[in-house]
Amino acid sequence: MMTILDALYLLVGIMFAATAIINLRDSLNSKRWKSAGFWGINAIIFIFGRYLPPLANRILVIVMVLLAGLGGLGRSGKPETSLEQREVRASRFGNRLFIPMLLIPLVTMLGTFAFKSLTWNGALLIPAGSSTLAPLAAGHDAGNGAGGRRKPLVWRRSRLSGLGAGGG
Repeated sequence: MMTILDALYLLVGIMFAATAIINLRDSLNSKRWKSAGFWGINAIIFIFGRYLPPLANRILVIVMVLLAGLGGLGRSGKPETSLEQREVRASRFGNRLFIPMLLIPLVTMLGTFAFKSLTWNGALLIPAGSSTLAPLAAGHDAGNGAGGRRKPLVWRRSRLSGLGAGGG
């Protein structure tokens, strides 16, 4: 039986897989293969980690650390937005810009209290000791949803480039 936490791990794994594909297709990122490898390994761990032997998971994590620690992650070479464009966007959103950021801890805190004793047919929906992970993922999704009407995989790069973070 798949728990809510299993479904959230699967969802996050799919998001990491999509990030790997986005990085792989970014021809302007000189480190696209290593970046895609990092996000792809992360996807494998989240999607298949429970089926892999512990040693395999450890090795995958070590490879991820090496990729990230030795400068394997890179930014896209796509041009970023200008300072004027960022200021126009910031003035348009005003203080509403902080709503997504504030939703994450709020939903996490409320969900942690609510999920501690949530059961279905007498079984806990969230395994004991993991009652914070599912609300954290839900808070992240609520923050993403409040941040705009576009789909996350479509608007990720444009939103990040508006903050001067590039992508990948």
